[in-house]
Amino acid sequence: MLFRSPLELVRQQGAVPLALVLCNPRGVGPNARGVASWTMKYVRQVQVLIKSLLINEYEHRVREGLNGSSVPSLELLVFTDNAAIFALIDHFLHRSGHVHNSYAEAIALKFVAAEYPDWFEHLKYLLYPCATFRLLLGLLLPSTYDSILYVDTDVIFMKNVRAVYDEVHNFDARQWLALGPDAYQARAPQLQIPHYGTHGLNSGVGVYNLTRMRHPSRQFLVEVLRIFEEYGSRVGSAGDQDVINIYLHIRPEEVRLLACEQNYITYFCGWPPPGCLGGEVGIAVIHGASDAFGVGSNTNSQFAVIFEEYEQLELREVVHDLWPFRVGLRRRLEV
Repeated sequence: MLFRSPLELVRQQGAVPLALVLCNPRGVGPNARGVASWTMKYVRQVQVLIKSLLINEYEHRVREGLNGSSVPSLELLVFTDNAAIFALIDHFLHRSGHVHNSYAEAIALKFVAAEYPDWFEHLKYLLYPCATFRLLLGLLLPSTYDSILYVDTDVIFMKNVRAVYDEVHNFDARQWLALGPDAYQARAPQLQIPHYGTHGLNSGVGVYNLTRMRHPSRQFLVEVLRIFEEYGSRVGSAGDQDVINIYLHIRPEEVRLLACEQNYITYFCGWPPPGCLGGEVGIAVIHGASDAFGVGSNTNSQFAVIFEEYEQLELREVVHDLWPFRVGLRRRLEV
């Protein structure tokens, strides 16, 4: 379903709400299918992300006695500036024959025009196209969306989405955002900007209490624009993530820290933050930040292997037992 404005959206009652953004890069022309070749790798990532959501959600629905229900238990908002992106992902889910209806019926897929307010338009292409759009979620989404899980396109759910989203119920009275640690001290020591704590925060997976984010007393977007004005070109290669880190360096009480297992990035293989248990407790989300999935390249890292296995996983028929898939994946990672 395609919406011209976020204000047209109607919240899917009872469903876990998620959002991601996927826009065409500035100055890169579309190919014959209407999507820039640069963008196609991100479309592939979204398809794998959806697969990972659905196989875990199917198991949840079976356990909860919801299997066979036509009522979606997931709602995914895809903000985009190109209708061709919508067509590709919608075709994959509903018309390609690659995804059995028992999986597809679990998710309400909604495509929304990623339109920036005039006063924020100059930040559309900071870092990746539309990456700053996550900063506008509280402003642009209807008030019926009181919370949401934002994810980058390069995310794979190893556990059910609720293993991350349910953190919204653990916020104290001052918190409105939950983010996982990053590795600023290792990957970007040259940055001349403040960041949260020792390791900084990674904004690729975030749980937002939108009601608190919108509260007039917070003046979040006013502060965001002030940070852009004050730090200018010193905002580093992480773009909007740097801005969020500066904001939460000043107001650390407003964020809840996710466990590293809830947003596991490749840097943790070499520089794990304190208390990061990784595989010992089971990773909930794999995040292929910094092109760790190697889509379109010959990378053979463990992250790339995980992506490849999920991309090749067939969902044309219902997979009642995922144990063989998971065992096979573990064996490949142990090689």
